[in-house]
Amino acid sequence: MRTMLVVLCMGFVFLPLAIGAQEQEQISKYGYSYFTPPENVGTVTTVVGKLEPPIGFTYPFTVNFNAYEYTFYLQTTIIAIVPGPFSVDYYYSDAEIVIYEDPAKNANYGINPPNATSPSTFRNGTIALRGMLSNIVRSDDPFGFFDPTLIGDCTFTDGTKFYELTQGPGWTMHGGLILNDPTTPSGYKHAWVMKTFFTGPVSTQRSTWSGIKALYEIE
Repeated sequence: MRTMLVVLCMGFVFLPLAIGAQEQEQISKYGYSYFTPPENVGTVTTVVGKLEPPIGFTYPFTVNFNAYEYTFYLQTTIIAIVPGPFSVDYYYSDAEIVIYEDPAKNANYGINPPNATSPSTFRNGTIALRGMLSNIVRSDDPFGFFDPTLIGDCTFTDGTKFYELTQGPGWTMHGGLILNDPTTPSGYKHAWVMKTFFTGPVSTQRSTWSGIKALYEIE
């Protein structure tokens, strides 16, 4: 007998498309944000940072961390803040995100940005990949026990690595903010940790429970 997990809904069974055991393709980014406080509606937030080496995952495009530095830049604006009983949600405007491939390896956060090296040294080199982040929502724990979470949609549009992507629309950005990261350079506000990976569209197949039992030889 085979063991499986299914979701029952209105008498039907929806089976998600199976995911293989291969390493997840993703784009892993770590950086820091700066803005003029306080964080209110209308506050412009800039985030600069670097892509992380592929340890335990693979990139959806070719990378060479020995020869190049991979940096990113994005800028977005808080458009709404919605308090709730279990979270305070920050909604951000759509933001262009650009990833650069730079042989100079000279990215330097400096202090109190914008400054002589930031964001300029994060925006040089070749544009490897450019896209648009949309539906960006940050959820803060109003009780202060957990760091904020972050989610958004990503649509890639161009760049030298764009045609290496084997997946079309359906990329999702997940991550969070680290409010008290001791490595945060002076003048920056929060650490931003973001992973972008392909999530859909996810195919499902509609069937009855008796049909599923027959498929998996369940009595």
